[in-house]
Amino acid sequence: SRLGYRVNRAGFISCPFHGSDAHPSMKVYGGGGGFYCFTCGKGGDIFQFVRETMGMSFEQSVRYIADLFGIPLAEPGTPLTGEQKEQIRKRKQEAEEAEREKAEKKARLKALAADIQSTETWLKELPPYSFFWCRMQRKMEILNAQWEELFNGQ
Repeated sequence: SRLGYRVNRAGFISCPFHGSDAHPSMKVYGGGGGFYCFTCGKGGDIFQFVRETMGMSFEQSVRYIADLFGIPLAEPGTPLTGEQKEQIRKRKQEAEEAEREKAEKKARLKALAADIQSTETWLKELPPYSFFWCRMQRKMEILNAQWEELFNGQ
């Protein structure tokens, strides 16, 4: 919305890249996720969006977005202060940690999915309401609860 487009509750805007858009068809992903139009297939990051909608170079789009969001930029060739270096180090460390957590979550989800699939197979093979079927049913309830917890990020 800072770029002058009205974003609806679902995160869509009318696409500026193709003709009339009776219904918003371009999804704008928050957190630096970029954009994608489900009608014309145009997609990219915020810098590409600014470049193409405003006719700017990449450098101009970076400066424009930095100004828009109040992010100070150092001029090329200007040495970084100790505080700036520390901020960069912290951001890099946070990004690496977020990537590690994302990879760990993905691995846990994959392992959990395999366990759920195996348990489903056992439930189909075992006689209903037998001792082992009941144990597998309980295991499935636990696995589903773990899936919900992991998938919903709690």
